[in-house]
Amino acid sequence: MTRPDSKSMNYQLLKTFSRQPIQFGRFLARLLAGLVNTLKITRTS
Repeated sequence: MTRPDSKSMNYQLLKTFSRQPIQFGRFLARLLAGLVNTLKITRTS
């Protein structure tokens, strides 16, 4: 499922995150974690 461009995409995301204020970054991180958890649940069930 991993595409070759996923690493560069993650890098872009990290660069974007580092430019954001802490609060917003925290919110995005929580959102991302929730998304990953949801994907894991959908994959296992």
